Amino acid sequence: MDNLSCGGYNFSSCSFSIEHNCGHSEDVVLRCGPIIHPTFTLLDSNKNTSSENYGLLIVTYPDGTAGTVCDDGFTTTNAIAICQEMGFEEFEDASWESDGSFMEEQSSLPIVMDNLSCGGYDFSSCDFATEHNCGVMMVLQ
Repeated sequence: MDNLSCGGYNFSSCSFSIEHNCGHSEDVVLRCGPIIHPTFTLLDSNKNTSSENYGLLIVTYPDGTAGTVCDDGFTTTNAIAICQEMGFEEFEDASWESDGSFMEEQSSLPIVMDNLSCGGYDFSSCDFATEHNCGVMMVLQ
């Protein structure tokens, strides 16, 4: 790879050439900051990772902290960004609800994400708080 040029913070905004005129003296050595990007999973009603595309949304941070996501300000755009982040291909049909039907699972986990706000369908466009002001009935599923 040669002549890498990016117009934003996502690799999809980059252009590059597969042909190169480089020597190993031009290899890139990269140092990145700490990983703060959370991962998402869905839990079924038995507290197992859901094999379906439906379940209680769980977020896990790189330090191992895991819990639920509060619905404050949650939108369909947020749902699409998270579904895409989890690798679902049909994320355009993403929807969400918050009705307490996973109450046993919800009440056994801390709420660790609140005020999620995504500016687009890519999770890198999202901002969120790790402190919350939610009641248990406001947790996403």
